[in-house]
Amino acid sequence: MNEPKRLHPAYILLFVIQAIKGWFPALIVLVVQGNKHPWLWTYAAPFLIGVNVCFGLVGWLRYSYTIEAEQIVIKKGVFFRDEKYISFRRIHTVSIEEPLIQRLFRVVKVKLETPGGGNEADGVIPAITRKEAEELQAALRKEKGSPSSASEEDGTAEIKILPEQTENHRAGARISLGTKDLLIAACTTTHLGIVITAVAGMLSFADDVLPEDVYKSMTSWIIHHLSGFTAIILAIIAGSLLAWVLSILFYIVKFGGYTVEKNGSQISISYGLLNKKQTAFHIHRVQAICVKEGWLRQWLGYAEVEVYVIQSDKKENVILHPFVKKAELAQLFEQFLPQYHESKISDRAPGRGAFYFIRWQLLAVCLVSGLLLLVFGKHAILSLVLIPLDTVWFLFIYRTQGVMLSNEQLAIQTRDLARKTYYVRRPHIQSMTLSATAPIRRKGLLSLSIAVMGKSVSGIRLFEASQLEAVWNWYSRRSSTM
Repeated sequence: MNEPKRLHPAYILLFVIQAIKGWFPALIVLVVQGNKHPWLWTYAAPFLIGVNVCFGLVGWLRYSYTIEAEQIVIKKGVFFRDEKYISFRRIHTVSIEEPLIQRLFRVVKVKLETPGGGNEADGVIPAITRKEAEELQAALRKEKGSPSSASEEDGTAEIKILPEQTENHRAGARISLGTKDLLIAACTTTHLGIVITAVAGMLSFADDVLPEDVYKSMTSWIIHHLSGFTAIILAIIAGSLLAWVLSILFYIVKFGGYTVEKNGSQISISYGLLNKKQTAFHIHRVQAICVKEGWLRQWLGYAEVEVYVIQSDKKENVILHPFVKKAELAQLFEQFLPQYHESKISDRAPGRGAFYFIRWQLLAVCLVSGLLLLVFGKHAILSLVLIPLDTVWFLFIYRTQGVMLSNEQLAIQTRDLARKTYYVRRPHIQSMTLSATAPIRRKGLLSLSIAVMGKSVSGIRLFEASQLEAVWNWYSRRSSTM
């Protein structure tokens, strides 16, 4: 057995900094009330910092990890001792994170992701040097070099590599994103969720920090000068422009320095300017692939490729390539994931299901338009344009739906704001559901949804029943229909 290894001493300071971040509301009170109560600065602040330094020191002394022949052992805990024994074969993904604060101390955070790990990684090593992290990755790569070890623990069947793919499977491959492609990619994507959260946070921060009279004068000026339906339109345009500019900045910061490398059966992805991340996984751990095409990227002939692997961050999938030409997808799959192949979607949603697909959305838009007319009168007459636009858009979404079966792979295409094509192999599908109400079933229509890794991946609605029953029979290995 190898000797236990300690964390980097920087863990103590990182622990204190993390604790201070948790005190942020109290720090605001301290800043505001500090002059009125000097004892807060004199006694309270040093005491709290000292307590956390002590906890950080004890936590560092009691935190260790040991790399053994077939497992890693992590021991930690101040008051209660926690020992974890994680088999190398159970580890699906190894993530190395290097946020800005860790970079200042030249340490990284390692996450070991296993099935059933929940919202937190099953194994976390919060502060070690990059050299030690790379040694851990090398030990895992050596243990998991064979496909059998990748499938033995999680029950997935061994994936066969065709003879003509063997050379690409064994040979290394490397792709990086140049400055030009990074800028184009940033201009053709919008991370609305991140932007909305950031703007809301800035508004909340302004409410807390700005003097009350200044904040009230700003809000009153906005309400006085920007009111009515015209103000709503202007606000939407201004908000969209702001969201677009912010999304460009967020994208560059997030994906700057993107690189993906393949070493045998191991794929390593790294990116990030401020918060550096590196994720490594075995190709046989990939449960599904999603090819995303925003409307502008689709027009330009580019896409983003996500891979579904086990990880604790459920909100963010692993990006295999953030900006690849559609014409090069087949080559990307062959180089990095030879068990998958690009499929051309041939079966599309039938026209007779279109009305049932758009009816509730159309009703909602009609109600919204009627409400705007009721409140704003003739100033909201343009809202009537939303009705035909909504109809055309949801018809477009419906007709985008498609499905394609080929050997052991199912391809499903859907659309929300972006067109998404999912590629899933049969052994990785955990559940498949066919559903329809009685009237819809009598029309010969069905809806399908599939799940991998315990979560829904994709679904298509109001599709030809015979085509979806063929998919069901392929999945259940039955020759008879439902």
